[in-house]
Amino acid sequence: MIQRALWSSAAGMAAAARQVDVTANNLANVNTAGFKASRADFADLAYAAVQAPVAPLAAATGGVQVGHGVRLAATPRLWHQGPLRETGSPWDLALEGAGFLQVVEPATGEVLLTRGGAFTLSPWPGGPPAAGGPDGGEGLVVTDGAGRPLLRDDGQPVVLPPGSRTWIVSPEGEIRAVLADGDEVPAGRLAVVVPAAPDALESRGEGLFAPGPEPLIALPPGQGGAGRVRQGMLEQSNVDLAAEMTRLLAAQRAYQLNARAVLTADEMMGAINRLRP
Repeated sequence: MIQRALWSSAAGMAAAARQVDVTANNLANVNTAGFKASRADFADLAYAAVQAPVAPLAAATGGVQVGHGVRLAATPRLWHQGPLRETGSPWDLALEGAGFLQVVEPATGEVLLTRGGAFTLSPWPGGPPAAGGPDGGEGLVVTDGAGRPLLRDDGQPVVLPPGSRTWIVSPEGEIRAVLADGDEVPAGRLAVVVPAAPDALESRGEGLFAPGPEPLIALPPGQGGAGRVRQGMLEQSNVDLAAEMTRLLAAQRAYQLNARAVLTADEMMGAINRLRP
C-alpha cells in the first residue's frame, strides 16, 4: 500500500507539473495577437479492487476500488473569440467569427492558418506576374511579420500594384489598393477558412496552424459563420488572466501536497524498516 501511495503521489506531481506548463504557456502569450489558450484535461489512472478486511460490506461486493493516481488526458485549445483592439494601422486585420486567414510558407509552399492579423507591405523582388504594373515593375505583396504572404480566395498571394500607398479591406474581404494619386484599384478578395475539426489543427507556433486531415472549407467573409474582416484591428489573446492565475496557484498547491505525501510514505517505509529485527 505504501508503494502504491508513492506512485500515486508521483503521478499527481507529474500531472500538476503539466498543469503548470500549460498555464505558463497561456500566461506567456497573454499579449500575443490571435493566441488561443489551452486547457489541461486530466483522467484517472486504472483502479484496482482491494479486499479490505476492515470493510466487509465492500469486500462482499468485490472489494474496495483503489485508484493509482491521475494522468494528463488532453490539452485542447479554447477556440472562442478573443477581444478586438483597435490599432490604427490599416495593415492590421481581425476576424470577428470562427474562421482563419491563410498565409503560405515561402520556403516550403505550405499553407498555414492564422488568427494573428498583423500584416505589412513588402516588396517582391522580380515582380510576380499578378503585380500588374504597367511597366512590369516590382510588385508589392502583403505579408505577416515573418514574410509569409497572405493568400486570396484563389490561393494566390495578395499583391498590390507598384506604387500602392495603402489598401482598403471591406468586412466582406474585398481588397482595393490605394495608389499614390488616391485612385483605388481592385486587388482580389480574401478567403476565410473554417476547419471542420479545429482540434485537429497542428500548432506550428507563432499563432500558426497546419491544416489537419479534414478538408478545409473556404468561405467568403461574413458567410457560413466564417466571420467578417475588421481592418485596423487585432484580435487579442483569449487567455483569461484571472482564471489562469487561479489554476497556477491550485497546481502549485497540488504539487506541494503530493510531494508531502511522498515524504510521508518514505517516512513510513523507514519506520517499518527500523522495526525489523
